Amino acid sequence: MGAYEKTVMINGKLIHFKHNVQTHELYKETFQTDLKADLASLARMDNNYIEATFGVYPQLLWALAKTVDSTIPPFVAWYKQLGEINILAVCEELIPLFE
Repeated sequence: MGAYEKTVMINGKLIHFKHNVQTHELYKETFQTDLKADLASLARMDNNYIEATFGVYPQLLWALAKTVDSTIPPFVAWYKQLGEINILAVCEELIPLFE
């Protein structure tokens, strides 16, 4: 796995994530907003918990997973399949993808 790929265990299931240009394109195409701008706005809001956990971060996870596996379902269906997760902990594990 390359420097911009990571596998994380979520509720007993291994989920593969990858960050590249396609991630940004998928995010913009699906959510009609720019990933870099959304992440920057979170930083300006002091990591607003509500916006992060119910908005940008779930969408980011989906785009990172979809970059690896084009067969995963649309966002809402995929996110429901994950079940209850600590999204901030998962996102923290994925920080190296952006360094």
